[in-house]
Amino acid sequence: GMTLDELLGQELVQNNESHDGLSQIPTSQLDGKIIALYFLSLDTSYLENRSLQTVLEPIGIYLAKFHTKLAEIFNEVSDEIKSKMDIVFVSCNENQQAFNEYFHKMSWKALPYSGTCRSIHIV
Repeated sequence: GMTLDELLGQELVQNNESHDGLSQIPTSQLDGKIIALYFLSLDTSYLENRSLQTVLEPIGIYLAKFHTKLAEIFNEVSDEIKSKMDIVFVSCNENQQAFNEYFHKMSWKALPYSGTCRSIHIV
């Protein structure tokens, strides 16, 4: 079988407590946990001078509802459950701005933004 380091890389990022910066954490912190991968890809090539929020408004209703509900549930689960499971955000966004704007409110971990959608092969 594949290790989490092989699948996700050796480092993940997580928002610090004040959500004004990212902390790097070793992927090995997830060893033994159930992992939910949260994939998102937004075509931001037409952003130009518009914010991600403006672009997301047409599709954002559904995306926001899903994200809000997921965050609500994740934040409300007990520490016992969080010690057994975690969520990892996998961004396929094409620029750092889109990743930053979407991820900065998340409470879970993410693959660091790399500029390309990392292929994850689950066997």
